[in-house]
Amino acid sequence: LKIRRCDLERPKSGRSALPLPSGHMDFAITAPAVVFAKEFGRASDFVPVGSVQKRSHCASHCSVAHFSVAVITTSICWRARRAESTRHSIRTCRARLYSFSGLGGQSGANPKVVAKSAHVSDQHEVGIGMRVFGISDIHTDWAENLARLEGLPVGPFLSDALLVAGDVSHDEAIFARTMRALRARFAEVFFVPGNHDLWVGGRGMPMNSLQKHAWLLKCCVDLGIRTAPVRFLREGLVIVPLLSWYHAEFDREPDIPDGAWPRALARRQRRFALLGDEVGCSWPEELGVDRQQRNFALAELFDAANDQPVPAADFVAPSASEQGTKPETLSFEEALAARQRGETVISFSHFLPQPELLPEKRFLFLPQLAKAAGSIPLQKRVERLQPALHLFGHTHFAWDQELPPGGGTRFLQAPLGSPREWRTRRRTMHLEGGLPALLWRGHAANCPMPAQRAAVWSSYYAAKLRQPLSSEVGPWIQMAGAFSRRKGAGLSPRSRLAGPSAVGSAEEGIDEIAIAELDVASAPASATLWFVWNIDRTTGHLQRSVLSRQERARALTLKSVGARRRFIWMRSALRCLLSEQLGIPPEALQFDIGPFGKPSLRGPSAAARRCTFSVSHSGSLGGILICSANPEVGAEAALPVGLDLERHRVRPFASLARRFFLSSESNSLRDVASDEESQAGREIAELQAFFEMWTKKEAWLKALGVGLNSAGPGLKGLDCSTLGEGTHASFSFLVSGERSDEVRPYFVRPLLEVPSGYSAAVALPHGTSLQIESLSAIGWPHLRRKK
Repeated sequence: LKIRRCDLERPKSGRSALPLPSGHMDFAITAPAVVFAKEFGRASDFVPVGSVQKRSHCASHCSVAHFSVAVITTSICWRARRAESTRHSIRTCRARLYSFSGLGGQSGANPKVVAKSAHVSDQHEVGIGMRVFGISDIHTDWAENLARLEGLPVGPFLSDALLVAGDVSHDEAIFARTMRALRARFAEVFFVPGNHDLWVGGRGMPMNSLQKHAWLLKCCVDLGIRTAPVRFLREGLVIVPLLSWYHAEFDREPDIPDGAWPRALARRQRRFALLGDEVGCSWPEELGVDRQQRNFALAELFDAANDQPVPAADFVAPSASEQGTKPETLSFEEALAARQRGETVISFSHFLPQPELLPEKRFLFLPQLAKAAGSIPLQKRVERLQPALHLFGHTHFAWDQELPPGGGTRFLQAPLGSPREWRTRRRTMHLEGGLPALLWRGHAANCPMPAQRAAVWSSYYAAKLRQPLSSEVGPWIQMAGAFSRRKGAGLSPRSRLAGPSAVGSAEEGIDEIAIAELDVASAPASATLWFVWNIDRTTGHLQRSVLSRQERARALTLKSVGARRRFIWMRSALRCLLSEQLGIPPEALQFDIGPFGKPSLRGPSAAARRCTFSVSHSGSLGGILICSANPEVGAEAALPVGLDLERHRVRPFASLARRFFLSSESNSLRDVASDEESQAGREIAELQAFFEMWTKKEAWLKALGVGLNSAGPGLKGLDCSTLGEGTHASFSFLVSGERSDEVRPYFVRPLLEVPSGYSAAVALPHGTSLQIESLSAIGWPHLRRKK
């Protein structure tokens, strides 16, 4: 037996893989050869079937490297009488292994190697079966999205089906190009139009949106794309596309009171009340002028189209010799009858078939999305059909949930979305397993339906009940409101940068505050600042279970209940976030404590070299800054970073300034106070100026790993007298216990994306990209899921 394993390839420049969660899994090929492949990195959900079996439970998730799928080939010397059958089985195993990464792992694929599997086009012959993948909202108007889809290898999916749940492109040429690219890579491609596909540019265009809908369906027929129900008899599978449109009556949960929202966000919501479809779409006047009335008429119109007989041009009855091997086009009633006979049904639509598939309004930046998300006629149709799985799109929230729990339909959303969304809210976009999502493994698999995947919102609602009557908005909305107030005070969004071309911002939600565009791939390091909310609340088992014995003992020594809660929240959050970053169980992480109390990963492991962090908390808010080196630009080790977060409170500012500040900083503090006419204005100006300078100094000292009273140039070597500006600094740092001879430039800057009543600053290596995210009780079920 001879086994050869090719090296892992990193993605080619300009075609990076989608972000995926951490984890690893073992694979084995059982017959005729035994191949063991163990990859560490980010997960992609594929469980081989037939001749390829998984070493653990068949319903668990599998793993590939973040940057590519491992290409594994086997070369086996057998006796002459077994040679031909062995080569046939090896080709099958090789083809399956080439293809298990999906869209998330195609970037590093070797086209010469992948081409070898192109001839394995009929996996039905070897009993593996047809796989079904799903994706939504691919928006190939973005060149990056189109490149990702066209970068899928030709060959591995030639026996598989792909379901595209709407929103491909509003441009006819790009739509046709996208569907040709997918049709060339998959044996079957299914499609339903989304709202963006029906954009025509507004009124006065030569084609209205209903005519555009008819054009899309005709284009699909010409390209061989399926838009009607189809039965695969050998698979025992029926795929049912469902046409739909949204309307306001679908939203049956109460609106959030205006007083619960920050005032700036309330104004922003009113500005965005007119959704893009009102501008991009054009409808016949017969449907009505009133928007609400027209949308309900459209919802009924598109739903009724699902009952129309299949056009003769689309219906192809298989001959007697083709029975069981050729797909058969069905009507909806025939698909319903097939489900009643026990065949598996997978349906898909663009819009939501259940209101529970959208986060509550108090968690959305644009709560009016609930009135433009789903359809009651679609809901009734899906309830009548009772599919095993329903794929949907539109909201750009990754989702995988069974409703009702314990035997209902499984609802899944696998959005590609826009490149900007992957930068600004990648956690709520990400579905564990990568894209396109595997929906069906094939009839020969022990478990044809893959295991349920983790996603932030569906994981949260699997553990928590909806509270539509609650007026407690999400913490990230409070933070966005605070930033809007500061922005209105005359601070430019560009001033948020922690370097000349370094920083972005993100919140968990459906929309994002505008960020500065940056090239994260070229940055020497990337950092993420996590705001941890409500750390003064009662902790639970999820938080305490990840702490070490020493940490639990330390928590008991803290006299204050609030101090114990803050310590447990922050240390458990740090462990879970580092675990997700490094792919190491949170309980297995070990820390060293520096002479001034700064924790660091215990080295000299590779994880300790490629990741550094800094922690700070004040009041009910905490912050965790995690920095990772970018090996793509030659950075082998992450440099130290610093973060300080302070809640505003009255302190003896003049006394502290004389003790810890430079003379220029003390003068600046006095000048700020003297510029205000009233006593209250002077106190507020002095408080804000003091904490801005203080947090910059603390962040710099934390990067150095020293204290306020330590010897050296740390405290006196940083002049923070210029308010609202970043400060340049530099120092030599420690790598693997030895001091580097190279002096590294740093940039120390206050942050604006903090709640009202707080100040924060970061110290980062020059050019580091920064992402800002939120962690609250909502993220914990997803963070502590079983890997």
